[in-house]
Amino acid sequence: MRRTGIALMISMLSLAAVASTTSVVPTAIIASESSRVEVFTINNKGDNEATFNITVHTLAADGSMTFSKDFLISPSIVKIPAKEKRVVRIGRTKPGVGYYKIVAKELPPPFAGKSGVQLITTHVMPVAFQKAGEPLLSASVAGGKLLLTNTGTAVARVSAIGEAGAKPELQGALGWVLPGTSRTFDYKPKGQVDVRLVRDVQTLPVAK
Repeated sequence: MRRTGIALMISMLSLAAVASTTSVVPTAIIASESSRVEVFTINNKGDNEATFNITVHTLAADGSMTFSKDFLISPSIVKIPAKEKRVVRIGRTKPGVGYYKIVAKELPPPFAGKSGVQLITTHVMPVAFQKAGEPLLSASVAGGKLLLTNTGTAVARVSAIGEAGAKPELQGALGWVLPGTSRTFDYKPKGQVDVRLVRDVQTLPVAK
């Protein structure tokens, strides 16, 4: 039993090591509505070449995505030698306000299917082309869950939610609340809530 546990631990550590060999910088792009071209970098810290397929998807208010044809991607298939990095450019064919996600999906290596562990990585990067301004949130309850509404002109990038003045109960990349939309979060408020955004915290009364 002990030997099985040790083997499982070694396997998990191996997967963690494989998973950390590539990264994307920046983790999100926030740009003006007039911007036509943005760039990001894929880093490969591993010992083998990595190949990624790049696509762009329109982001809906509920966080779902649909494939977008409004971008020119260069390159759309990017090969990154071991210990190197590559820059990818996305060009918009239609200017204006828009919210998207870039999906960089690793393609299987030539040795896929042979013995050994092959972990395929997918990086997802949110992108906002928006007007100048700030998010302005209000909170209410819908179906027993927290409903955040953004009446501002910029996306609200929610990273933590909890009771006002207390330790957050939800943390991480919880999602975006797009301008002019509402989004439900799996949290039942008891009173005022602190909603932590990237670079900001808003304390909100909750309308019943």
